[in-house]
Amino acid sequence: MIDWSRSPERPPRAEAEALLGELARLIDAGGHEPFTCRPVVRPDRKDFPDPFAATADGVRLLLRRLCWHAELEFAVEVADLRRPRPAREGLTDSVIRLDRVGDGTARFEVHDIGDDDVAGIASHEVGRAYCAVVAASAHPFRVAATAEPDAEAAVRLGSVAAVYLGLGVLAANAAHDTRTWGRSDGQYSHHTQTRHTTAGGLPPPALSFLLAVQAVVRGEAMPALEQLHANQAADLAAWHYALAGQGEPLRRRLGIPSPKTWMRAPARPVVRFDDEKVDLDADRDERRLRRFNTGKRVYRVRHHRASPFGWLGLFGGTGAGAAIAAAAAVSIGSGAAVGAAVGLVAGVAAGRRTLHWLCSDPGCQALLTAHTATCPRCGGTVAAEIRSANDRLDMDDQLDRAAAAAERKTRDGHGRAR
Repeated sequence: MIDWSRSPERPPRAEAEALLGELARLIDAGGHEPFTCRPVVRPDRKDFPDPFAATADGVRLLLRRLCWHAELEFAVEVADLRRPRPAREGLTDSVIRLDRVGDGTARFEVHDIGDDDVAGIASHEVGRAYCAVVAASAHPFRVAATAEPDAEAAVRLGSVAAVYLGLGVLAANAAHDTRTWGRSDGQYSHHTQTRHTTAGGLPPPALSFLLAVQAVVRGEAMPALEQLHANQAADLAAWHYALAGQGEPLRRRLGIPSPKTWMRAPARPVVRFDDEKVDLDADRDERRLRRFNTGKRVYRVRHHRASPFGWLGLFGGTGAGAAIAAAAAVSIGSGAAVGAAVGLVAGVAAGRRTLHWLCSDPGCQALLTAHTATCPRCGGTVAAEIRSANDRLDMDDQLDRAAAAAERKTRDGHGRAR
């Protein structure tokens, strides 16, 4: 029997026993080897030698590496469901979800890629993929053979499976992560942002408890303590101390045989995937996502380049006026003043004849030409030219009314198309 007398408060004993029960079901379904013999994956270059970028291909390569560590023998597909959006600044969150597993393929959905712990977030979804594979088998692991499993329970079990598959350190770090971003504008303007994010279906203390159970069952020291976040590491140390010397009761509770019977396979070398071409150009991917007005209407806003020519005329006219005044033997000051005034007027007039156009969307304002049909930055369809960006709503109304009137002309009095 397990001695709970030194147990920390988090998670409570009832929750800890429930977690052991879920872990025992996973071990019964897939064997104890992933939990007892497989190396614990660490967030470093040794275990993740592949390059990463915030692109769909980058996430797919990362998911493939996680599945490789978990020894899941299926192909990985990624559906890029990120919605077009304007450029943004500050902290962003990744949204990666398992879609389905079948026909030897695991399909994941990527709704956003942020600057957070992408590997840790994805490890929870890889755990869910494993549970889906086992649930589709004939093993009694499946909770209800005739009913769809509860979504919250499935996410929770996926997080337990992440520890079972050796991805527990990654999953624990992503379960609660704190990030801070800052930017300074000049000497006195500072912008800061702090965000607390969570991932998976278990709180960090529960995952630290499972990691402690894994270490005690194996008879090992605490795994990757220095690579865990501070709170997760403290919880792991507390539970490791509470469960110390209880490896045999834990193994009996989980249905794990004696360590003398374990068959430890040699560690597989971790080498980079080089059998496929992936697009890791984050700038190109970001430019594609910025086409947030694709299929929408934008306008060409007229602007004049008056100021540069005005200043050029001012200085040029001043010099020319001074030269003329000297040649005509008149006051240099008077000639310069007259020349400057004439030059400024001429420069402004020339500048007003030099036109350029900008996209009417405030989040875009890309430079357009008189014949641009599609904005090269936001992807909007250039519908007309307006004098000011403030006129775009009025122009929307005019074009909508014109389209409605044209539609009415194509129908007879009975509402049928002619």
